[in-house]
Amino acid sequence: MPEFLYKYRALDIRSLSALAKNNLCFVDCKFFNDPFDCHAHWPLNMVQPPETVPGLRVCSFSAKRDDLLMWGHYADSHRGFCIEFRLDGDKNLPNMCFPVKYQNEYYNKGAIRIDELTSMGQVLTKSTQWSYEEEWRAFIHVPLSEADSKLVASVSYQPTAISGVIFGMRMPKDHRQLIRAVLSGHKHVTYYSAEKNKECYSLDIKELEK
Repeated sequence: MPEFLYKYRALDIRSLSALAKNNLCFVDCKFFNDPFDCHAHWPLNMVQPPETVPGLRVCSFSAKRDDLLMWGHYADSHRGFCIEFRLDGDKNLPNMCFPVKYQNEYYNKGAIRIDELTSMGQVLTKSTQWSYEEEWRAFIHVPLSEADSKLVASVSYQPTAISGVIFGMRMPKDHRQLIRAVLSGHKHVTYYSAEKNKECYSLDIKELEK
């Protein structure tokens, strides 16, 4: 378990609302950008269950804070921000998060009961082409009666779980000030700026003044 996990976000109403309310958003994996995500190999003699586990909602993190691709894909082309979560800042977070395994073949269900719909292996296995993300995932279940209506669910965390916020190198000054205002009560939060390295294709994460 790493000391920190990171959440890349675009600046929008949903991300600001979640930040202000100390909420994590959990989504149905059928909305993930990878159409192979959560797929498994099922033996031919088994009844095929739904592609996604009913009621399962997922929140994704990364163990990296300076990946160029993730800043481009998940943080609005470097105009967004990245939240640094300190796992010992919330007693529940360490128990909710699991590392993703990367491999070339689908997760193999093997011999299981027909009625076994939940598989951590299935939702924690991705193609090796995504390994640069060093992804970790947290999970919750919503009641099946609400699965169709609650495609996105929220879970609160302790304010002390956020230890830092990294501003994207293209993030406008007024957006940076907006995030600082939203987190004005979080005196413990450290702010950083992602900046271009002057010698190679990489980012330098530099601490900013309070």
